[in-house]
Amino acid sequence: HGIRLFNGMQRLLFTVVLLKHILAAQDVLFFHIDQPRQLAYTYQMQPSHSVGVPFPKYSYKASLVYAYPAHGCEPLKNKLGANEVVLLERGDCSFVEKIINAENAGALIALVTDSHSGSDEFVDMVTDSTERQAGIPAGYITGASGRRIRDFLLYSDGAIQMTIPLNHTLALVREIPNKPPWELW
Repeated sequence: HGIRLFNGMQRLLFTVVLLKHILAAQDVLFFHIDQPRQLAYTYQMQPSHSVGVPFPKYSYKASLVYAYPAHGCEPLKNKLGANEVVLLERGDCSFVEKIINAENAGALIALVTDSHSGSDEFVDMVTDSTERQAGIPAGYITGASGRRIRDFLLYSDGAIQMTIPLNHTLALVREIPNKPPWELW
């Protein structure tokens, strides 16, 4: 009789672990930089549903701009158009504050990175104690990719054109085309 209970517990544990992995896989989204050529890869991002609204099921063609001020802890000086995604730096204030400031500046989507560390780690963007939520989607990209994107936006005269999000939720990560060579996924 004790063995049946243990087998039932094993099945329950297996189901919980399986569901956790399925849900985690659904929380990985991708975008593609179409221009410039030196950044034209498919990038992975981790969305935050507690800070912003869910990403749409369809893709946008958009421009990517660097936030000013970079951390987005005060109102952005960028005047963003209807199809502009803003890249913000991690730190100095809550994720919610950053994303709300991006939304108020007119951003379509906000991406956060830690380009100063250049890390290849993802960060779970969580809400603060104010229980506020932005009305735009928000995602986190690795510092390794964020640094390259930031450097292009700061030190070149070119623009970044992107497609965001891409729907690869059912694809295996190793099957995603054109991954950045510096990313480890």
